[in-house]
Amino acid sequence: MPVNRSSFEKLAGAVRKVYDATKQIRAVNSNPKDSSGAAQLPEKSSITAGPLNEIFGAQGESKDGMVKFTFGRPATMHGVKIDNTMGVNTWVAFAGSDDNAVVDGDFAVTEDELQPTARSLLKEKINIVAIHQHMTHEQPRIMFFHYWGRGHAKDLARQSKARFWLRVCKKLQHRSTIEDNIQLEGNLQRRVALLLCSGDKQRPIRAAQPQTNDSIAWRRRTDRSLRC
Repeated sequence: MPVNRSSFEKLAGAVRKVYDATKQIRAVNSNPKDSSGAAQLPEKSSITAGPLNEIFGAQGESKDGMVKFTFGRPATMHGVKIDNTMGVNTWVAFAGSDDNAVVDGDFAVTEDELQPTARSLLKEKINIVAIHQHMTHEQPRIMFFHYWGRGHAKDLARQSKARFWLRVCKKLQHRSTIEDNIQLEGNLQRRVALLLCSGDKQRPIRAAQPQTNDSIAWRRRTDRSLRC
């Protein structure tokens, strides 16, 4: 297969622009921001769970004034089923107060769902701060990405709901329930169950936002307090 040198040069030039832009920004202020610029969060959280439960259509876990929701999705690894309890899940946690909150979490998506889900969140002003993987040889291949935002708790819940992903997740959970609990028999019945997950239209993406010290601190705090 012939190598197109101009394509490599074009790619290298684009990467160089990223480093040049980073150098230019750091030349103006070499110290990273220690705050997002929003009002300081209260020392003690007091998030009201009811409105968030209604928005997500699920019962959140409350602890120390914080609220966390977890949505699992089915997958397999080496022929063994892995799901919510083994960390294949999307979680979203709220801390602070109802009118001055932080939302923090991790999305679990397939490679094809990554861009549409990220685009959905970015459109709602929720920052994507990291894209990574937790496993190897899983089926389907699962990508994870951290996100973070500030504002009113109910607004953040609506923004982080990511309609595209939640629609896919609920259908996958519904399919898993049918296959695991009702014990469908025969290929025909299984095909009917799988059809319940068909028909999702994907939306078009974007890139990541840098983390600040306050986002990292609250991530660690909510993760320790609300770990399932």
